[in-house]
Amino acid sequence: MNTLKRSAIILAVGTFLILLTSLFGGKDISSRSIVLGIGLDYDPETEIYSVTAEVVSPEESQDQGTGSFSKLIEGNGPTPEEAVYDIFVRLGRVPSLGQCLVVLLGDGLYNNVEVQSAVTFFSYLNSFKDSSTVCCVKGSARQMMQNKLPVGKSFSFSLVELLGSSQRAGVISQSVSGFVRSQAGYGKCGYMTFVDFEEEKVTQQQKEEAFNEGSLVCNTIAVFKDFKYVDRLTVQQTKGFSLVQKGYIGQLYTVTKDDQPFSLYVSSKNVNLHYDRKAIADINISLEVLRVGDGDPENVLYLRRPKTITEEQLKDATEQIYDDVAAFFEVQQQLEVDITGLVKQRDNLKEGDAEPLEDVDIILKCDQH
Repeated sequence: MNTLKRSAIILAVGTFLILLTSLFGGKDISSRSIVLGIGLDYDPETEIYSVTAEVVSPEESQDQGTGSFSKLIEGNGPTPEEAVYDIFVRLGRVPSLGQCLVVLLGDGLYNNVEVQSAVTFFSYLNSFKDSSTVCCVKGSARQMMQNKLPVGKSFSFSLVELLGSSQRAGVISQSVSGFVRSQAGYGKCGYMTFVDFEEEKVTQQQKEEAFNEGSLVCNTIAVFKDFKYVDRLTVQQTKGFSLVQKGYIGQLYTVTKDDQPFSLYVSSKNVNLHYDRKAIADINISLEVLRVGDGDPENVLYLRRPKTITEEQLKDATEQIYDDVAAFFEVQQQLEVDITGLVKQRDNLKEGDAEPLEDVDIILKCDQH
């Protein structure tokens, strides 16, 4: 009998909690605005931060915000926190940042102030996703988020999908939490993806609708040291960095056959960056022929049957890869930064006769997969 009473009490309490959830859960959701992406700008003349939030708004028509799925809301204030609060004042709803996918920094911000206050504000929020991506843009973040993309109704969705799928094409990305850790870690050096917008030909209708249509390009990175912007790497230097980073493959190299160009891609690699009296980058790379136009059932554009790569073509590709990696280590020396972690390995050895880090010995081996 006691067991039955206990079970009845537990059942009653459970039912009560479910009723509470049904009564108040919907109200809580309706009082919030789901934010998909954040753009951060700063005006050095007024010393005011601007936060642009892409907010889910399925009822909006296509001529508002970034499309029928979302719209842009702007808030301003002397700090990033107050700018976010200003969005709440304008919306009358609490901005829900738990689903935020990306944080964009405009050049007015990273060129004039340390990005610490802006980036750490989001990374320290319990509701903020650790995996949210952080990027830099040329110009204002708001202007970038206003651009219309050919695929997808959400700018933030499209950008994150591009960065995620493009890891197989050597495109570098960084999370907000990863960037903050890099600035607090040894050497205090880190990076962000640099996002460019390539505008397509504008029609008369687009001119009247006042939006730009085009595509995003993410083939370079911006380097930071102690939360200060240092410089933007070139495409070649960024490519070299992606080659020495684990998890990034798909980099393309053009060689010739019968005086006709064709492409090879990095299908797999094994990278070992270590220090043994001098910095060593030991890289083993496998290459395959790239064929555009068809692919396997998973929509991969690579050949299913291997093609023979001649020794001359392999040598040509190897030289190109070596130049890319060397360009990356050279610019690290020039900028006096290290985003690879080799400096920490060197200093952990505490060898008095250790050579400077800029003398990186690149050991590169390429073969056909």
